[in-house]
Amino acid sequence: NTTTKSIVVSNIDKVKPVITIGDYNKAWTNKDVVVTAKTDKGTLNATSHTFTANGSFEFVATDEAGNVSKKTVTVNNIDKTKPSLSLTPSTTKPTNKDVTITVKASDVGSGVQSITLPDDKIVTGAETAYTVSKNGTYAFKVIDKVGNVESKSITISNIDKTKPVITIGDYDKSWTNKDVVVTAKTDKGTLNKTSHTFTANGSFEFVATDEAGNVSKKTVTVTNIDKVNPSLSLTPSITKLTNKDVVITVKASDTGSGVQ
Repeated sequence: NTTTKSIVVSNIDKVKPVITIGDYNKAWTNKDVVVTAKTDKGTLNATSHTFTANGSFEFVATDEAGNVSKKTVTVNNIDKTKPSLSLTPSTTKPTNKDVTITVKASDVGSGVQSITLPDDKIVTGAETAYTVSKNGTYAFKVIDKVGNVESKSITISNIDKTKPVITIGDYDKSWTNKDVVVTAKTDKGTLNKTSHTFTANGSFEFVATDEAGNVSKKTVTVTNIDKVNPSLSLTPSITKLTNKDVVITVKASDTGSGVQ
């Protein structure tokens, strides 16, 4: 005796779900990146994920039969960090020359787009130089390729293009048979000499030099020293034997102050 019976099995499902990732921004950005996902069956642990920073997220789809699919999305195009900016003057010591500021920018993400100079000129790239001729505060701005901005200023205070002022003290300008001492002072810097003694007529140059290298010169000329004895000539009216009075002609001369 035989009995035949059939059974239909339809609950076997060994096919894993298929996860499809939606299009999302893969270009450099300083905004959040939203990634969406969908599955052909089952449920997802998340239908979207918002990346506020670079990183990875794993979407997991599980169907009713227990089949599991996983898909990891990695985002590395988010740049929310400001670029860095360094400003270096050619010298910090006193100078009477222009100062050149070396400008260097860097960005660990999207890269440097441009640098804006104090005169509003825009330079493309990460490095440039800016020359200033006077003291002041100078502002620079760098922007990266996604729009992050960093601003920085530098104060230049070591430019000095003003020459020292030499002041000559009062000294004897009337005729004299003594030495003449001339003194000098400067409003800044140092003098080659603070005084000079004239033992005879002549000139002397005072030179003042400040820390920035500015130089002033002032020449003093003395012409009133007379240390030479005057000359005297005596001439008799008659040099032969005579019974008359003799008149002596007296003549004096002086090349300096003159005969008193």
